[in-house]
Amino acid sequence: MLRLFSSLTITPGAAQARIDPPFGTWTAQVRLAGTGSEEAPEITRRVNSLTTPFQLRWRKESWKPWDWKLIEAHNSELEFAHGFD
Repeated sequence: MLRLFSSLTITPGAAQARIDPPFGTWTAQVRLAGTGSEEAPEITRRVNSLTTPFQLRWRKESWKPWDWKLIEAHNSELEFAHGFD
């Protein structure tokens, strides 16, 4: 869905982070602001109306402190129509 925005600002609320090696979890509500395709305003409206926080799950890829890979982004309240990914 990010490709539908030409400009996008993602602002997190109060975030919580937890590390259980080799995984890490970041949880927070987010607010979007931006412009783009004709679908961008609807995506922004839907995400900004959510009451459930997003959960991002990361995996540590190596011994390097910066080497984390995003493996999952989830929000149980957010649904997209088929073909909208």
